[in-house]
Amino acid sequence: MIHPSIHRVPVLERASVATSWTGVRPVTLDDHPILGPVPSVRGFILNCGWGGTGIIQGPIAGQLVAEYISKGQTETMDIRPLGMERFKGKSVKEAGDFWERSQAKEMKEGTS
Repeated sequence: MIHPSIHRVPVLERASVATSWTGVRPVTLDDHPILGPVPSVRGFILNCGWGGTGIIQGPIAGQLVAEYISKGQTETMDIRPLGMERFKGKSVKEAGDFWERSQAKEMKEGTS
């Protein structure tokens, strides 16, 4: 990406990096991805919220989505716990409280 940028804007060759940023990390409030169908939209399947592990988990996520699309269910593993229905009836406050508790636990255990 750097070389095409310099080609288009030659002055960038003399630029230095002051800071860097990679963008948002798409995570859910319970730190688990959302994987599976959207009940209210026929044929719409979510595969999101993987955070920093999205690239690593891509192969299994793709396999599970392919299984669901082709067979109407998954065979490799049960994806129901990853469905968006787990958030039904939960308020943003409850989800935020859960996230704060999980982060505090990770910090205490040294797993973050």
